[in-house]
Amino acid sequence: ESAKEDVINNFNVDREKVFVIYNPYDIDKINELAQEQLSEDYQKFFHNSRVIINTGRLSKQKNQEELIEIFYNLSKKYDDIKLCILGEGFLKEKLLEKIANLGLEERILLTGFQKNPFPFLKNSNIFALTSLYEGFPNVLLEAMICGLPVVSYDCESGPKEILINDLQNLLVPTNDRKLFIKTLENLLNNNDLIKQYMIFSINRSNDFSKNHIIQNWKNIFDI
Repeated sequence: ESAKEDVINNFNVDREKVFVIYNPYDIDKINELAQEQLSEDYQKFFHNSRVIINTGRLSKQKNQEELIEIFYNLSKKYDDIKLCILGEGFLKEKLLEKIANLGLEERILLTGFQKNPFPFLKNSNIFALTSLYEGFPNVLLEAMICGLPVVSYDCESGPKEILINDLQNLLVPTNDRKLFIKTLENLLNNNDLIKQYMIFSINRSNDFSKNHIIQNWKNIFDI
């Protein structure tokens, strides 16, 4: 929707001629890939733990440094939670240093790039997005397809177009760290709520399935 407004406002395109159609997701394929077994080392990390997960380039934009600080706050209250971050980037050494300084080496895992991220998502409990800005955050939908509740900053752009209706309560104003922590705590304190949002996530992700998006194209051309 933000790209639509950009086209209309900056290129003088007639609003009646602009339609938003999202990229399709191969939900069946993602669910198939998610069944792949994690290596033994990763299984040990996930075993008997509730895992908050984030995927993305290790960069200022993705804001994983703040996510680590948020997790540190939560770790003092919940001794069974861990944080898993998938991705590579120039901030890796800085993040590792921060993890060490906070004494969280046993509870935070930086996996580096993973060709198949979906088993990591499938074995996690909550997805957290602390990005300062996005184009369209595919990682949110991929996590939702894998059945995760997702807590996200309402950054520009994309999250507020994905987290609608029942999922709006998981959308947090950007940089409102206290509310982000509280939203995560609400989930960590209520397993029934997590199960409820798991259903909401899967249902919403179906709106981005291949068949649904193909039908959007057909509707435009009256096929």
